[in-house]
Amino acid sequence: MRYSKNFVSYIFLSAFFYLGLSLWQTLFSLFLDYRGFTINEIGVAGTLIFSLRFLLSFFAGIIIDRVNLKINIFLANILSFSYIVLLNYVSGFYLLVLICFIAGFASSLYVQLSVKIISFLSKVRERGTIFSIYFFSTDIAYMIGSALSGSIVQNYGYIFLNQVSGMIFLLTSIFSLILFPDIGIKPDHSTLPSFKNLVKNRIVILLTLSLILHDSSIFISTSYMPLLAKHVLLLSETAIGFLVAVKRFSKLSFQIISGKSIDKFGGKIALILHFILTSIGYIGYGLSRNFTDMMLANIFLGFSITLDLPARRLLLSSSVPKEYVATISGISDTLVGLFIIPSPIIGGYIWNNIDPRLVFIVAGIANLSSLVPIFFMSEKR
Repeated sequence: MRYSKNFVSYIFLSAFFYLGLSLWQTLFSLFLDYRGFTINEIGVAGTLIFSLRFLLSFFAGIIIDRVNLKINIFLANILSFSYIVLLNYVSGFYLLVLICFIAGFASSLYVQLSVKIISFLSKVRERGTIFSIYFFSTDIAYMIGSALSGSIVQNYGYIFLNQVSGMIFLLTSIFSLILFPDIGIKPDHSTLPSFKNLVKNRIVILLTLSLILHDSSIFISTSYMPLLAKHVLLLSETAIGFLVAVKRFSKLSFQIISGKSIDKFGGKIALILHFILTSIGYIGYGLSRNFTDMMLANIFLGFSITLDLPARRLLLSSSVPKEYVATISGISDTLVGLFIIPSPIIGGYIWNNIDPRLVFIVAGIANLSSLVPIFFMSEKR
């Protein structure tokens, strides 16, 4: 792998970004519940945070391919600081939606930055492992933040938690200007026509279709995971934060091994296995009867996640030219984000009108539809 020092610098900055992210995001649904938002508003906001990360990726990809990468890292962190400031004053739904938009765009910048930088700094045959190393490092930071979030809230409150998160974003924005070097990736000013390259690429089309079916199914239940733990199993904020940390620890334990397996067996097989295991995990989560059941479900889901992002990033980045990989990745993620938006409404309807547990069972069963397109996809090895 080339530019190893530059990769380490990027990992360092990314780890602090995800530490700040995890502190407020882990208990975001509970924070909104504490603020008096309704179940449907919480579901919509939670999914907007994640879906906008995809939905705004097209714009993020264009910016990344056309603007200096150091500026992009600074922008992602300073935007994150700004929405944390607003978060402490949120009381109405419209301000909440604005916060979700800013947070989603900041996250989309970081997602597409990782695709761009790692595609340039690695060879295809090692890319699954390199992506796994990146996710391993950022997940350590996220796990630490998740584990601390519940205790910070119980001892100092949500406002203090958000202030700590904001300070981390502010410091990381400063560090990015000092530590991140020029790694020789020149901004590409010919990225706008790359939508044509996407629609002509069979691998990217089928991959995107599978991810649309997968993510739109899973996001039926994602926003309601901490709510099921609190309102159905009656767990505390500390216990819920610990459960999120357990899932992250499980992911960390298997991440590097999964990355090497992806390089050996291919991204297609890895995604097929991920889709199947994820369905089993979410159904198991919905059927959990106590803390132990929920912890086991989180461990299982943590392993399943390790097969997801490295495989999808490997498949996409090896199928398109590096010069505009961020833009095409952004287009693909944006299409996925469009189909995620209605998912929480489905979950909210099931939660309010049928049974909270059924939210997760429906999500797991619907997710199996994502297997169909990927079976018809070939893979460049």
